[in-house]
Amino acid sequence: LKNIHMENYTQYNKPIRTMVNVNNISSWIQWDGLSGYNPVLSMAGTLYPRKTASVIFQDGVLWGGYVQDPDSQKPKLRVAGQHYYVGTAPGWIWSDGTPADPDDPEVRIYRIRRDWMVVSDAVLRREVSEFQNIDLRSVQISDIAKLRLQYETDWNEWPVEHGAPFYDLNGNGIYEPAQGETPGLQNADQVIWFVCNDLSIGRVHSLSGSPPIGIEMQGTIWGYNYPNSALDQTIFRRYRIINKTGFRVDSMFIGQWSDPDIGNGADDLVGCDTMLQLEYAYNSFSHDTEFDRFNIPPSAVGYTLLQGPLVPSTNNIGQFNFQRIKDHENLYLTSSIYENIPSFGEASLTIYEYTIGFYQELNGLYFTGDSLDQRHYQVGYGPGQGQVTKFPLSGDPILIEGDVDGLGNNLSPGDRRILLSSGPFIMQPGDTQEVIFALVGGNRLTGDQLTSVEQLKENVAQVRNAFANGFRLPGLPEYTVETTSENVEFNIKVSLKQFPEAISSRINFTAQEGNEPNFYLELYDDGSHGDSLAGDGVWERKASLDPRKYPVQGDLIIETSGEELRFPGFIANLSLRDPPLLNNWRIVWENGKQDGEINTGETVHLALNISNPVPNPDIDDFQLWRIENNQRVRVEHIPDQIPSGTIISSDENYLVLEAPKTGDSLV
Repeated sequence: LKNIHMENYTQYNKPIRTMVNVNNISSWIQWDGLSGYNPVLSMAGTLYPRKTASVIFQDGVLWGGYVQDPDSQKPKLRVAGQHYYVGTAPGWIWSDGTPADPDDPEVRIYRIRRDWMVVSDAVLRREVSEFQNIDLRSVQISDIAKLRLQYETDWNEWPVEHGAPFYDLNGNGIYEPAQGETPGLQNADQVIWFVCNDLSIGRVHSLSGSPPIGIEMQGTIWGYNYPNSALDQTIFRRYRIINKTGFRVDSMFIGQWSDPDIGNGADDLVGCDTMLQLEYAYNSFSHDTEFDRFNIPPSAVGYTLLQGPLVPSTNNIGQFNFQRIKDHENLYLTSSIYENIPSFGEASLTIYEYTIGFYQELNGLYFTGDSLDQRHYQVGYGPGQGQVTKFPLSGDPILIEGDVDGLGNNLSPGDRRILLSSGPFIMQPGDTQEVIFALVGGNRLTGDQLTSVEQLKENVAQVRNAFANGFRLPGLPEYTVETTSENVEFNIKVSLKQFPEAISSRINFTAQEGNEPNFYLELYDDGSHGDSLAGDGVWERKASLDPRKYPVQGDLIIETSGEELRFPGFIANLSLRDPPLLNNWRIVWENGKQDGEINTGETVHLALNISNPVPNPDIDDFQLWRIENNQRVRVEHIPDQIPSGTIISSDENYLVLEAPKTGDSLV
């Protein structure tokens, strides 16, 4: 199924594919809805962490339902969207029910950055490198200029008339740049928009063997450049599907499909977390050949449903277009499964059994392709083994509790495909439904595949919290740390201009390792307490702190009259102490000329002094690393413990260095 034929769009002299790559996770997207796949290199196209190994081979959106078309020659059950084959064509659907011409200059994919005028060449160089699949050193100044020009063009030609989002400052629904309105949504740093449709008979038939439905899909992909936060590990996706068939569609479902490949995809596992409305993939081993190239553990990656389809519900409150809708509710995740697509022969992707099978999957059932053969998933491991479920593999792989992939009756580690769905709902002619998913990554960088799962779930929890807060974000913290002979002077300022209702704010600090007491700092915007100007929305604090042995994490808490807003991990790896000093480097042994110098071809022992300045706490676990062949190698012959105020000076504390056989450089 992965040996797919991709249509060639090179005849179009306009953007037809691009990347979302503003933060620590990057992914490809194409104007016809193909996503997660690198169409240039014909390989997996979602990388996490960015510029390392792949985590997604390809993904897409599937939808299906019963179209109340009076034409008795056409089956009512129909499925469209994107799988390995893409069943959608670029462009919108006109009011007369005909698709837009792909040759129309406005039919393309659009991408904007809100900082396109001031973003540095270095940042754009990295984007060019990723998009063109070339080394950073091969990027030309002209390439950077071309990319900046494309950002400007997309900003100025942003297709609001076809549904692209913009900041409607006065709420009149009209795009008015002269009034200060600009493209974008939810304060995102990068936004991609495209529109496609399922009216292509050939494309839909190749996907599912189904006739077209008549759905226009508008896709908005966005991300935030917010380092050291869960938002920096996330790509948001809003899909709007509009019924332009002229007929009602009953019992409709929509789902996020994905083929995750965590590095080498042959040894993956998957799971789901119903509390987080999350389905995810992770590696079965602590090492993976692709991630080993970057000396990091395998990542975990997953999709969480942030907003399901909107349905009538008396006395409830739903959400659409980030607005509250009375007497409605958003459906939750109704199934989360892994695919078991069988083979129906060489023509398998052009037969109607695929429509039946995909719709079964959207309903949380096994793919059989036979409407009379409705098979349910069963819990494969744990106390509930054998019970029917639409959420298989919902156990905890960290604690080995509940239904865990790879154990019991579940499959052995291998290639996986997943689908998380929501429904049913009805779409009348002209109706629009809106669902929002987030693709989130997790990797602690110094752990293993299970700590990546742990980090993923923490990130998802924070992402869901940010979504609930309307994506209002505090500014990045600005702080300084200066040590004196007795304590640590800590100065910090945070812009909370997006939170004018803030009554108070504080940062709760906890040790990221070890065992030291927690503490907190109140921030102020009253012109006192080191705050420069009262009421300017910039909250500050100057404080003298005791030195800390371990690095700390700071969680920002904003109090309003009605709620408490939390931003975990707002500050990470903050060191409230001086680092140890390394000096008095000297050669204490050499196997060559015995001249006290590092000569070509020699191996030497390079000793050093290690000082832990006063008033720093004791160092209980000192580690020194060197880089060898782009890998971190721990240095032996170095003491672990260095008491406060102590200088360790011994010829027994040394690094082993091998000089190059030729030349005069040592790297």
